[in-house]
Amino acid sequence: MVSMSLYLTYLGLFLLSLVLNKHYKEVLGKDANKIIKFVCIWLGYLILVISLYAIIQIFGLSLGITYWLGLVGIIIVFIAMIYTYYPKLIIKLSLLLLIITLVFTLI
Repeated sequence: MVSMSLYLTYLGLFLLSLVLNKHYKEVLGKDANKIIKFVCIWLGYLILVISLYAIIQIFGLSLGITYWLGLVGIIIVFIAMIYTYYPKLIIKLSLLLLIITLVFTLI
């Protein structure tokens, strides 16, 4: 369950990063329109709230919020490093992380 909320946090922050035209253009090679930005913003925030709720259910309110904020900081640095050095690989890496998460969740 922790691995799934970790991936959900990553996915939510990744969607929020796609709102910026610079990142969207690096990843997909074209400009984002307003509908895609709107969907990415709302879906990103919704996924982040779900991941926060899952962490709170596991660890309790005070520790859950603390752990979640720590995860957010680490994942932001991770996403920034990927955008800096390998922006074209971020979609493939996201799919790979999804597969790894599903394997760990099912075990």
